[in-house]
Amino acid sequence: MEIDKEYTYEEISTNGLEPNKVENIDYLVYEKGEKVFFFEELRKDKLRLYSVINRNSFFLS
Repeated sequence: MEIDKEYTYEEISTNGLEPNKVENIDYLVYEKGEKVFFFEELRKDKLRLYSVINRNSFFLS
């Protein structure tokens, strides 16, 4: 997956990313292995990947 590229929910799921329910934020968080993926919703069916970080970094904050 590439940063600044648009994806559908189906494409995200097909790539093996699992949603992570995080409250009080304006973006969507998905995990795969040790990586955490941050998406912004552009339209109802399109998301843009804007950041990928290590899982440990995400849970330390």
